[in-house]
Amino acid sequence: MNEIESTDLYIVLETPQSGAIEYLINGMEDSIDKALFHIPKSQNLKRELKDSNKIVFWDDENSSSSSIELVEKTKGLEELFLFFSPFLDLSDQFESVCLDLKNREELLLSRVISFIDADRLENKDQTFQSWIDATAHFSDVLCITNRKNQNGKSVGDLFKRYENMRYPMETYVISSTKRGKIANILNPTTRRISHIFDSSELLESQDTPLSDPYLTKLANGNRQKSIPIQFIR
Repeated sequence: MNEIESTDLYIVLETPQSGAIEYLINGMEDSIDKALFHIPKSQNLKRELKDSNKIVFWDDENSSSSSIELVEKTKGLEELFLFFSPFLDLSDQFESVCLDLKNREELLLSRVISFIDADRLENKDQTFQSWIDATAHFSDVLCITNRKNQNGKSVGDLFKRYENMRYPMETYVISSTKRGKIANILNPTTRRISHIFDSSELLESQDTPLSDPYLTKLANGNRQKSIPIQFIR
């Protein structure tokens, strides 16, 4: 029986223009040949990145569609980075990928990585905090970009928040121009508190991967715990 060639899937959540794509491409310079980045069309990329053959785009312009078709160019890939759109509902995107992965045995989820622009942490709106809390719920790693003296306290407060909540996810402050910490960030060790990607065999009898509070739907069609769409195109 032939073994299925597997591809490690990384899901990337980010605030708009966090620098995540630049950091990953720069950091993976030595292993970029067998990696592919699947990103939303709404990304405003630099010209050299738009022309890269390592990047393909998915359409996030139609907000009425929650379906993300995982790229078909996975044959021979070692790593696939699927960027979610910050302009669409995160719950819908996670649900779509969960369902897709059931039929894609060649894709193995390695990690969910979030990138947050530190400048946005000055926004004290509770809906923004709720959005970050949702990303932390699903994430194995939380990366902060654009950290400066002016926003340093906000970064420290955010890290302390999840430390006090005893979240197992890793936290890093990174720079898009440096390659440090990339190996730790891509380490496939699971550190997320969500169980949506766990095998049903590992869950309690009454649970399913989609019984996560951010994915469970009530009788009225709303999620048990909604994630606000925080960003405007």
